[in-house]
Amino acid sequence: MLKQTTLERIILFLIITIVGSPYFSSWLPKVFDMPIGPLFRFSAIVLFYAVLAYALILSGRIRVSIVIFALLILLAVGAILSAIENKSNVLQIILGLHALVFYPMVFSILVCYFNNSYGKVNWTKTNLLLKRTLTIIFLLTSVIAIIDVITDGNFTLMLGYDPNYGGDNFSLINRYYSLVRANGGFADALAFGYLMAIGFIFFVYNINKKYGKLYLNIIGVVLTSIACVLSITRGAIITLVIAAMIFIYRSNTVVKVNTILMGFLLLLAVSLSSYSNIFMGRFTDSDKGSRVSTTLRYDMALESIHFLGNHPFGEGLGSQGAGSTLSTKTERINTDNFIFHSMLEAGIFGGVIFQLLILYQFKNFYTNTRNNRRYFFALFFLYWLSAAVSSSLQAGVLSVIFWIVCFIIYSETVIKNREPYLEYAGRDKLC
Repeated sequence: MLKQTTLERIILFLIITIVGSPYFSSWLPKVFDMPIGPLFRFSAIVLFYAVLAYALILSGRIRVSIVIFALLILLAVGAILSAIENKSNVLQIILGLHALVFYPMVFSILVCYFNNSYGKVNWTKTNLLLKRTLTIIFLLTSVIAIIDVITDGNFTLMLGYDPNYGGDNFSLINRYYSLVRANGGFADALAFGYLMAIGFIFFVYNINKKYGKLYLNIIGVVLTSIACVLSITRGAIITLVIAAMIFIYRSNTVVKVNTILMGFLLLLAVSLSSYSNIFMGRFTDSDKGSRVSTTLRYDMALESIHFLGNHPFGEGLGSQGAGSTLSTKTERINTDNFIFHSMLEAGIFGGVIFQLLILYQFKNFYTNTRNNRRYFFALFFLYWLSAAVSSSLQAGVLSVIFWIVCFIIYSETVIKNREPYLEYAGRDKLC
């Protein structure tokens, strides 16, 4: 097995590279006319999988579920058939694999390594380091995004962020009319809104588990809530509200009162700001931009169904995400539904297998969370709502952080119940 410090450094390198990729691309020169951030990101994710897989193979203790192995093989078959049918170029295929394999399967390999190294790695120490890192990241990204909104988008520019780091054809959703939508330069406003909702769930979990300084976690809850609301992402805000309702259910009276009070103050602050009319229009579709956005979602869903009916192998890997800028013959059909996104990239067969893989991961997450089920339900709802109304989960900063937070809750629950778990170590259904 890897030395604990090596394992921790690889995971931290992955997290920091994923989060900082847009800024690396802005600060550093291009390589072969490509932004350097995605190259760093690709190197980090490949290193992560290669080192952990190599360590597991050398240990001779690896036990992989036949189910997950079979699903990965079937997904590969679907992706290959789609790539052959559509003649996708190599870069598009790599970008497509990031969204459908490299990012979401971070959870699987971490769980696999956790189960096979149980008793040899001090996972309590590793999780504390991961939680400390995520605390800093959520606080930093939310603060940058909030200040950027206050300064009308000038703060990120002052930090050296280049909105066009990906080229002239590359643009992120960062404004609603003339208003800046919180994103901090880390992702588009949609992915960033959901990222802040994850941050909210993460800080509530820390408070419940008495990790870290209470005041710091409370500040985290407040900042991520504000940043989520300022992203003006309807799905993320709904997720935030539903997560809060899940957490206050069966909580004691003090927690309920404090949560309701914080929600009231946040609502009051928004109502007194220039964003008040925007939110009313966003959630009632009385605003023209929101109405058009809702209509486009329906249109894209219908167009996706029609296209898949005539082209069951889809448009090819990388055709719906950032990889679409690398092709002159393919067009993005669905940018606001990650379920259709996966089918358009990997074909109907590959897309369905991908959804089964995700459900299988959630099944194992649910089975092993026991007393932490409310966090499971909050994250489960976030994932599927985001997938239904956006393609934000193609973004590494959202997908990787999401599954790492899931892993932390999963592994800490197992550790807490380690006495009955010891006899099953290494024989988990996932790995």
